[in-house]
Amino acid sequence: QAALGIIKEQVTYQLGMGVSVADENRFGAEANKPVIVLGPRGEKSHAAYEWVSIPSLYQLEQLYISLLKRGQEIVGREGDV
Repeated sequence: QAALGIIKEQVTYQLGMGVSVADENRFGAEANKPVIVLGPRGEKSHAAYEWVSIPSLYQLEQLYISLLKRGQEIVGREGDV
């Protein structure tokens, strides 16, 4: 929930269920748990003309930093108990 809260604050996101054979879909379905998939905006994944938006890479970097900082806060709190 904490991760989704950070994501909602920082980026436009899309909720949905994947239909590929990607790990996040397979393991999420097997565990019956939601998964979060983060990546830059782009198109033509894994193809010769794959591309990503450079601004979205910077936005993703900031999101990763925020998630890591939040994780450190949570771990720090649990360590103090």
